[in-house]
Amino acid sequence: MKHKSLVTSLGIMFSLLLLLIGSAPVWAQTILPQNDDDPIDYGYESENVCCVDVAAVNMLHRLSKQSGNQGLIPTGKSIKEQQEDFHKKYDPNFSKKMGSLNDAVTGFKEVLAERKFTGTVQPFYTKDLSYQKLVEEFQKNGTIMLTCHSDKVGGHALFLWGLETDPTKPPKLTIIDPNVHPNTEHKIDGKNTNSKGTSTEVALTIGTDEKGFPKWTITYTAPEYTYQYTYRREDGSQETIEETFPAVTYTYRITAFLSVSAVKPIPEPTTLLLFGTGLSVVLGFTRGRRRT
Repeated sequence: MKHKSLVTSLGIMFSLLLLLIGSAPVWAQTILPQNDDDPIDYGYESENVCCVDVAAVNMLHRLSKQSGNQGLIPTGKSIKEQQEDFHKKYDPNFSKKMGSLNDAVTGFKEVLAERKFTGTVQPFYTKDLSYQKLVEEFQKNGTIMLTCHSDKVGGHALFLWGLETDPTKPPKLTIIDPNVHPNTEHKIDGKNTNSKGTSTEVALTIGTDEKGFPKWTITYTAPEYTYQYTYRREDGSQETIEETFPAVTYTYRITAFLSVSAVKPIPEPTTLLLFGTGLSVVLGFTRGRRRT
């Protein structure tokens, strides 16, 4: 009876081990947004943040859609608070009007650590720009921020939503720019318009500048867009408020990109202990069977 009881107990531990092993890599399976016609495109929700913070929070939301990464987004915090939290990681006093690629690196590393996640945060600077490398990083089930510059606008950060992966076709990017409307759930006077986000497909021109560095250029137009919010007055009548953004054409030189990949939660100590205990029992059970 004791022998049968021991075998039963070991069998349960072995089943538990198989369950742990089988579920361990689930975090690596990417779950893309349910509807690519509604990309993750939250705009500027705070006057204290910049484009780096906006792109970073959108990237974190996409990473949170990967299995096991739901805890990457703090519960109960608004998009405004999330953007400000990211900015504080590299600029606690909000003294900067613009963030840099290195600021984004700092922000991602600190946010991941604070929320008990690990991941690879890898910057690629101008001299390192390679479309093949961009494709490789994009296919790692991570997210990418493009940093760019315009003589007219200055520095800017974009969230890379998609790209052409076929090497026989011209390079093409699908970007998310908060300056292209509509944004996701844009608010007018605090009222949610329930708008959906916008992704923009652009051709990427690849050349070389006078110093021999890669020169990546994109041009696109943000069309005029009007948000509307209709509410009911106390007397039962309705009123519609509007906010219009004019059409603007942008030409940017992409100067670098940041890849954030292999993001997964740090295992709880109890999980590691259970895994180690189960492994020891199974190995002992296997060796025991060999001696029988």
